[in-house]
Amino acid sequence: MLVAKLKPDWSTCRNCLDMQIEYGQVENCKKCSVNKECQIISTGSSFWSGDYAVVLVNGEMKKVPMSRLYDIKEKE
Repeated sequence: MLVAKLKPDWSTCRNCLDMQIEYGQVENCKKCSVNKECQIISTGSSFWSGDYAVVLVNGEMKKVPMSRLYDIKEKE
């Protein structure tokens, strides 16, 4: 079974960056509480979507771009 961490989508990151600019603080993205661990079900590629993965996050299946996945590991 493959597991990975899932980065938040661009709108969530954009909201965080806006808050950082407004209040003058720099947050550490690696410690973001929105990053979630997920199980990779399958991967694929399409003309319109590019490379994607179907993942299981909190019991819900989602199709996400491969660029949002990092720290991919084999777990038994």
